Amino acid sequence: MSNNDNLKTLEEKISYSFKNKDLLLTALKHRSFISQTTQDRIDSNERLEFLGDSVLNFIVVKYLYKSYPDLDEGELSKMKSVIVSGENLSLIAREMKLGEDILLSEYEEKSGGRDKSSILEDTFEAIIGAIYLDSGIVKAEKMIKVLVLENIERSLENTLTINYKSELLELVQSKGLEPPTYEVVSEEGPEHEKTFTVKAIVNGKEISQGSSTSKKRAEQEASRKALHSLDMLSN
Repeated sequence: MSNNDNLKTLEEKISYSFKNKDLLLTALKHRSFISQTTQDRIDSNERLEFLGDSVLNFIVVKYLYKSYPDLDEGELSKMKSVIVSGENLSLIAREMKLGEDILLSEYEEKSGGRDKSSILEDTFEAIIGAIYLDSGIVKAEKMIKVLVLENIERSLENTLTINYKSELLELVQSKGLEPPTYEVVSEEGPEHEKTFTVKAIVNGKEISQGSSTSKKRAEQEASRKALHSLDMLSN
């Protein structure tokens, strides 16, 4: 992985070209690789991973704070935990075939290290840390937006959407009511960045509305608000 062509290919994957190529190389050095060289463990990617983890969390929190002004701290925390989870980051790393570029020991490679979620997650975060050191927060944020935040709806739909809709279903059924239904109220904006507004209907009455960039996420938001409204009525 030390030749310039391979480095260039990886830079294309992450949409960033390093000024200091050594930072990128360090980000790719798993501790198992270091153990078979004369380098110390401190020369592995673990310090960069530590830094990248903090940078990633900051950028994601900033994005969620600005993008979801109606959500409280608990809900934002739940969303953040999904986005920065090892499951989500390793999925992104697999899609960009990051495992091909990681520097591993021969033993670690033979034991399937190139597809281990923990190694993929740590390397991904180490690359974020390396970009931050190479060019600062703006470039790191750009990389995170391209690789992480552009797929935010996919990351959230399989968790939070099911969660709120399931909670609402359980609540209305516990009250002896019919299951909630959802209807699209409006679709606004250009095709590539539409905003959908959906209403949640319980027992034939509109309880709430939710808006987002996907119908499923709008349903989730409507479900969240409906839960709050029904809870208020119960008190």
